[in-house]
Amino acid sequence: MKIYVCIKQVPNTNEVRIDKERGTLIRENCENIINPADKNALEEALKIKEVYKDVEITVISMGPPQALDAIKEAVSMGADSGILISDKKFSGSDTYATSYILSEAIKKIGKPDLILTGKQAVDGETAQVGPQLAQKLDYEFETCVTSINFKEKTLIIQKETDFSSIDIKMRLPCLLTISKDINEPRIMNLFDIMNLKNKKIEIMRADDIKLYENSCALDESPTKVVETYIPSKNKECIILKENYEEKIIDLIKNI
Repeated sequence: MKIYVCIKQVPNTNEVRIDKERGTLIRENCENIINPADKNALEEALKIKEVYKDVEITVISMGPPQALDAIKEAVSMGADSGILISDKKFSGSDTYATSYILSEAIKKIGKPDLILTGKQAVDGETAQVGPQLAQKLDYEFETCVTSINFKEKTLIIQKETDFSSIDIKMRLPCLLTISKDINEPRIMNLFDIMNLKNKKIEIMRADDIKLYENSCALDESPTKVVETYIPSKNKECIILKENYEEKIIDLIKNI
């Protein structure tokens, strides 16, 4: 069984800088980490492999060259191989363009039995790439998954909803977005760190993937960011000692 885990390298949210002209995050020269929910997805794939020995796990990420560090970390956690999709032509791609590029890359290397992704990325919080990727690959999918159990050639998953959780039976191939509550990701182990040089890690460029023109990057992305800013943290304290009821009403009117 082949499992692909889509991961994303994101800036440490405590050190976010914004390109005001492009409306995008500045990812260079800042601490970058694997998106936390994607680690949960990888951990779930590794747990499946512990039970079913014929499982092969490939981590896939799209991003700038430094995202190779995320691939290496994921492989050092136990994945069998990694692919970084990286090209300046992809810079600024929104979720629609990103899912398109990922889908075409996956078609190029071969569709897997199961794709796992994090529920959403902390630098965007859209939760759109997973479902869009499934649609472009013509895969069944479910989101916010909190439990996965195999039964012959089917999956019994549990997913969280707004009010409770439900059990769903699915057939392979499919795509699942993983909730952070599903597990506790493991850390890198010494054996896989030392064996990293023997693991297959490759980089795919735009020329390696057959893409339609005007289908990726910032200018071709249908999502346009009008303004991006970091809210100010200025605080103003008003102490009301008398006639506070009238003053509260006045304050509310002036909000």
